[in-house]
Amino acid sequence: MNLVGHVLTQVGGTGLIVVAAYGAGWPWLRRFPFRSRSEAFLWTVALGLGLSGTVGFLLALAGGLSRGVWRVYTGVWGTVGLIAMIRLIRQGRPSGGETPPPRGLWVGWGLLGSLWMVLYVKTLYPPTHWDATAYHLVLAREALRSHHLPVIPDLAVPVFPVLHHILFSWAMALKGDTLAQAIEWVSLGLVAGVLGTWGRRPVLDLALAVLWMAVPIVMTMGTSAYVDIGATALAFLGLAALARWEDRGDEGWLPLGMALLAMAAGTKMNVLPWWALGLLWASWIGLRRGMARWTLTPVVALGIGLVVPWYAWIAYHTGNPLWPAWPGGREPWRDAALWFQTYWHRIVGVPGDFGSFLQIPWIITSQPTRLYAEAPFSPLTPLLWVTPIVAIADRSTRRWTLWAWYFVGTWFLSHRQLRHLVPVIPVLHRAVGEALGWGTDRWRRLNRVVTGMAWGAIAIGVGSGLSGTFRDLHVWGVPPATVEERDAFLRRMYAGYTGVEYINHRAGPSDRVYLMSGSYLRYYLKPAVNDPHSMVGNRVVAQYMEPGQPTTLSDRWTEWLLAQGFEWVLVGPTPGRWDIPLSNPFWSRYRLVHLQVGVWVFRRVPRPLKVEFVPLGSAEGCYSVSSDRPLQQSLPVRPGSLLVRFRARGTDLRRFRWEWEGEGWGQGTQSVQVRSLPQYYSFLVPGPETPTVGHFRWRFETYPPLMPQQLEVCDIKVYLLHQVEESYRDDPSHRPRSTVFQSSYLGQVGRSAGELFAVRHSPSAVCFSQRAGKNESIGILTSQTALLRRTRP
Repeated sequence: MNLVGHVLTQVGGTGLIVVAAYGAGWPWLRRFPFRSRSEAFLWTVALGLGLSGTVGFLLALAGGLSRGVWRVYTGVWGTVGLIAMIRLIRQGRPSGGETPPPRGLWVGWGLLGSLWMVLYVKTLYPPTHWDATAYHLVLAREALRSHHLPVIPDLAVPVFPVLHHILFSWAMALKGDTLAQAIEWVSLGLVAGVLGTWGRRPVLDLALAVLWMAVPIVMTMGTSAYVDIGATALAFLGLAALARWEDRGDEGWLPLGMALLAMAAGTKMNVLPWWALGLLWASWIGLRRGMARWTLTPVVALGIGLVVPWYAWIAYHTGNPLWPAWPGGREPWRDAALWFQTYWHRIVGVPGDFGSFLQIPWIITSQPTRLYAEAPFSPLTPLLWVTPIVAIADRSTRRWTLWAWYFVGTWFLSHRQLRHLVPVIPVLHRAVGEALGWGTDRWRRLNRVVTGMAWGAIAIGVGSGLSGTFRDLHVWGVPPATVEERDAFLRRMYAGYTGVEYINHRAGPSDRVYLMSGSYLRYYLKPAVNDPHSMVGNRVVAQYMEPGQPTTLSDRWTEWLLAQGFEWVLVGPTPGRWDIPLSNPFWSRYRLVHLQVGVWVFRRVPRPLKVEFVPLGSAEGCYSVSSDRPLQQSLPVRPGSLLVRFRARGTDLRRFRWEWEGEGWGQGTQSVQVRSLPQYYSFLVPGPETPTVGHFRWRFETYPPLMPQQLEVCDIKVYLLHQVEESYRDDPSHRPRSTVFQSSYLGQVGRSAGELFAVRHSPSAVCFSQRAGKNESIGILTSQTALLRRTRP
């Protein structure tokens, strides 16, 4: 397929899904008192998507999910939807329609539409986001292959609400994984459409819609196979329906709102609190208004009935309907949930006290890395402190502010990852819109100021969104259309993909792959995969760790690999998490067959290999590394596979990066998450084509939310790895050579600056240079032990 064909089938598939979703929702809303065609279209498509995911879930439970079923479903409801959309266009504006927007506003809508369409281009590229390829698309593909909803224990998150995963399987049945990304793009547009067509202030409403779509984290997730934007769309439209029911008094909005909230809870568990609040809110408002119980009870039953199947499925497999958000259930699920809670509480970058909760709007804006931010959040977040003031006087502002802070509170009590806070963005924007609207109703002069600010926000939002998207597209290049172009794109943009290609081209039909520290590569591997990164898998791997060294694999691990019949072991781009000791029999039973920057591939051998680790250089002792004082080192390197092994510890669970470069060698990086207890870590990197001097730099990793404080690196050793058949005879050329190891260290050495520090290296001479401010120390080591002495300025 060429590029034109790829684009046409993608656009056509997206259109089919939208039309079929409209058709699935239309029978339920054909007599609904919508006040505009846009309102009718947006809510009908949203309801149709939710119903399609629910129907697909029931089909999967019955073992009837297949490509053929999805295609028939698309054909039937697509036909209904096409007829209904033609009728919607021909019937003109519904009775009681709103005043047409000013002509000048079409310019703003054109700008918003241009941003939305440019973002659509990003869905044409193969999926490259971690969660999408680690488990979202894996589950959707396996459901389509097996015709039922599987439970895969070693997925990163094995069991969860799956409404949008079912929609992904729909898209994959029509075209493939790129169309699955387009479903989230549609959800992105649904939220923008409802925000932009809200009410009496069209310019302000449009500005809020633009600011929603231009948020970097929204642009990232709205074009990838994540489910957060889908959950946001269903939840926000559900809350909006409840708000319109409360304001307009049309009882039809109440069941629509509860149905959409229930479907949102069936998409992602973090919006379940909004569903619970919606039930209480509807019951309270309904009873206050004197609604008959026979009218209110079916609505509550509808909301509960649409949620129960998703969480009953989770409870059936784990014994806990809220797994893993709430500890409990059967083993091994209970133990896995406890591990999950402990892990996130240990690495979270924000304390769980009330003071930190009140600072969340500022932390989100100024320090998003503390919350594992994939990209910046909404610039309106600090207004969470302002809207409660207006909420005292205005009921609408009070309602949206309450919903926003309630969600922030439930999120704060969980593991506080910023991505899971995305559903609050449109709710926050709506609260800001109500607060500004309340002000303009009372002070006419403020109306001009707000209108001017809104036009400025539209221009800035569209400009920043387009510029950021075009930068990404410039780096990514032309969307790949053929299999070869797709592989080339993934090879260029996706760390570790060369290892996937290597295995896929050589693996047999019965081969199995053990995947370490590269969960996101799972979707692209053709053989059967076992991933220890999952909640359940982590507990299995823990049985094969060295005592007191939670990331060092024991000899029993190799025995387990052999017993399980793993033909391949792939270690992904963060291999520093694991250390395989030099004495481990793994090296003699699994040959290193592919080594690139960020990926190791081993293959099982029929008989043990002879293994040699030829030392190239070492520096014993410990080096203290701080955020402003990295450690720089140099040493000779030789062709071959290099193994860097060291001992390290941090002030807590910290991460740092090791960078290397050399003439004729290129450059690369490795990172490691360092624990508070000292333990060994190791890296494998390809050596240069010819002997050269390698330059190394140890510094802090900037990945969130691990805030750098201090790290300690000890006993750094570099080896040349040889794995040969047993018939191999000792070759003098492989014997260790004398090397000179140079270190330029910007920081403290040993326990404190100025303290005598001893290192030992034999047989090589070692040269050190330490600088700290104006002080400098130089030492030449030519014997077994020597001392470094600090000189005065």
